[in-house]
Amino acid sequence: MKLITLVAACLLLAGAAQAQNTKVRKSAIGGTIKDTRRQPVNRVQAYIYRNDTIAASGYTTADGSYETNNVKPGTYELRLVYPSARRISITGVPVKMLKITTVSLMTSEPMEDSTIAYTDLYPNTVVKKKW
Repeated sequence: MKLITLVAACLLLAGAAQAQNTKVRKSAIGGTIKDTRRQPVNRVQAYIYRNDTIAASGYTTADGSYETNNVKPGTYELRLVYPSARRISITGVPVKMLKITTVSLMTSEPMEDSTIAYTDLYPNTVVKKKW
């Protein structure tokens, strides 16, 4: 729990949780990964899992950005694997039809594998219905 709190405290939410670009013609998960000095992190593998099966993947580029394409609407787990093979897993990432779900963070490379819930990173994206 302490590790999750520490990682969550280091996060920088870059952009909105759901991209609002009306010209998007695909469903995807993308974002940027930066270190604590706000420098882009290159060559982080981004894997999108659904039911323990890889649905899509990609790498961060020199500017720290990544994007996975052709993801069907649903709920996924995003696994960011650093060159050291340590990973950060983000569970419960929603993907909607023709929207790019943005998951960006700023953190140091993890000392151990860690898991964070999407709702911990983006609590305002959860809409509570009033009855």
